[in-house]
Amino acid sequence: EHFGRGNSVVNITASFVSAPQPSQSTVYSFASGNENNAFRISNRTGQITVADPSILDYETIRTVRVIVAA
Repeated sequence: EHFGRGNSVVNITASFVSAPQPSQSTVYSFASGNENNAFRISNRTGQITVADPSILDYETIRTVRVIVAA
């Protein structure tokens, strides 16, 4: 609730089940749960940051669950 715009929330790291091809790189995105656009994800690093802190009000929204695809 007291995060500012751009503050880091979490870093996501993906693991490959099989060895990636040399030209492959991991691309991160929100699969669901960020409908109100409160967060931003770096598609290259997986870092999730606050995009709109006005949405993050604990009295209004107590839990936020996002699913990340990589």
